[in-house]
Amino acid sequence: MKLANLIKITMVGALLASFSTASLATSSSTHWWNLNCYSPNGSRCQNDIEYSSNNGITATVKAYGTSGANNTYERRTLYEYTNSSGDVGLGSGAGPAAVPGGVGPYNEVSPNHGFDNQDAQEFALIHFTWDVALESIDLSWVGNDDDISVLAWQGGNFSLNSHLVGKTAAQLDGLGWTPISNFDAGGTGNTSVYNDGTNTGGDIVSSLYWLVGAYNANFASAGCASGVCATGAKDYFKLNKLHGTHHDNDVPIPGTVALLALGLVLMRTKKTR
Repeated sequence: MKLANLIKITMVGALLASFSTASLATSSSTHWWNLNCYSPNGSRCQNDIEYSSNNGITATVKAYGTSGANNTYERRTLYEYTNSSGDVGLGSGAGPAAVPGGVGPYNEVSPNHGFDNQDAQEFALIHFTWDVALESIDLSWVGNDDDISVLAWQGGNFSLNSHLVGKTAAQLDGLGWTPISNFDAGGTGNTSVYNDGTNTGGDIVSSLYWLVGAYNANFASAGCASGVCATGAKDYFKLNKLHGTHHDNDVPIPGTVALLALGLVLMRTKKTR
């Protein structure tokens, strides 16, 4: 092999190797979901309610609560409410009568028309179409107290029947649900969900599936990020908005000089053939 060709091959190999060691570029997009599909004609949304974010990621919200002698999770009807001011959110429902806006399980009377832990442990199951790092939520209504538990799915492929329906709260952690936080929301409005890595080895968690519900002592290992969570008082709230960030996969970006040099080498090789 000619020395010139050997040099060219060595240069190409070095340049290709530089691609693998080049810095990685990350991109992220901020999203929010207004939990509002209420229309002026008075119709409201129920069951699997889909909401699109400002940047195109869809969040599907469902309601689940414990039931039966074994306190296992089963499907609840989700209902969207509006109040006289037009504020809309998700909570458990008492029917179309005027109640504080929110989304939650259906066919219960106040204050049980929100997600609560009075007679059952209730959660909103939120399924995003892309991994989302949930950051905060807005509450449109709260009851006697408003302590909240948040979990993220970290167990691989998710199946409702294998990982939620028919399971107890005590089983969820071992099935792949990671307790992210417990906190006292402190009333209506925006509140952080404390997805700050405190309970996940320093990592901010992104997931397709999230559970947001009234405080559940089975997840007390996550501590209490704000206020006092285990007060003994029952908790009630309605969801109004979700906020989170989607992080795109890292993409290797070769250096400009490396790309230019590779192009010159290839052009030179082509001319000398």
